[in-house]
Amino acid sequence: MMRILLCAIVFALISFVGCTIVTEEPPEPILRPANNVVINELFILPAPNQNPYQWIELYNPTSQSIRMVNWTLTFKTRRTQLVFRIMPDSTVQFVLFQQDSVDTPRDVPILAGANFVLQGYSFLTLVDNDERLKNYTAYGGGNGKVVETGPSVGVEIENLLDSTLTESTYEMRFRPTDQIVFRDSTGTVIDVIRYGSYVYSGPAPDPFPNNQSLGPIVEFQSFARFAGAYTSGANNNAASGSSATDFYVTGVLPRIDTRPIPHWLSQAFKQ
Repeated sequence: MMRILLCAIVFALISFVGCTIVTEEPPEPILRPANNVVINELFILPAPNQNPYQWIELYNPTSQSIRMVNWTLTFKTRRTQLVFRIMPDSTVQFVLFQQDSVDTPRDVPILAGANFVLQGYSFLTLVDNDERLKNYTAYGGGNGKVVETGPSVGVEIENLLDSTLTESTYEMRFRPTDQIVFRDSTGTVIDVIRYGSYVYSGPAPDPFPNNQSLGPIVEFQSFARFAGAYTSGANNNAASGSSATDFYVTGVLPRIDTRPIPHWLSQAFKQ
């Protein structure tokens, strides 16, 4: 019996000699360069938190400066309209006040009418309460601009033919479940993020059928885009990707060591 055991041990040692222990290396990140500005990060601290606030960060991952005039974000919001009549003597008379009673999908202008240029490899952060943001986190070292919008993210002025003036404001109040569509001045969709339990409900066919929704909001955490995950489909366009694979939730497993950092490319590579 001892002889059989000894032979087994010797055979095992002989078999092990010459073998190499291989440590598995993580795969290289899938870098997919974009050809336009993308949504880089989204933070939502909704009510009933006593200090709700939110911000959305756009990033220009190209080397070229991009002019962003009359670009829009589409999301469920409430619009307030004020209508004024311009009188023959050039005075202005108030005519109408209207406000959405429920959150409705709207094309919300960002930087409306401004001759704004986003430099290459720079950020643009829209925040409804910059002071509140800085109390909870810090800006990264990247180049960029912060636009504090207050309670409204967009103001739209429209001159009508009947000598009236319409001013529309849109609340920057992102919902816990929604999709945000990012369009340039021509109306072309260049990026989409879906989060929470969002499911497209029609009535037309889903314009982004491959875009699966990201997970639910985690308090004091954000939805952050993986570095390099700027396109994932046809037309070299971020809108053809999927939120479930192009973004992750900060501060949760397996990326427990990440946190919301505006003006920061990303906290983790796409694996």
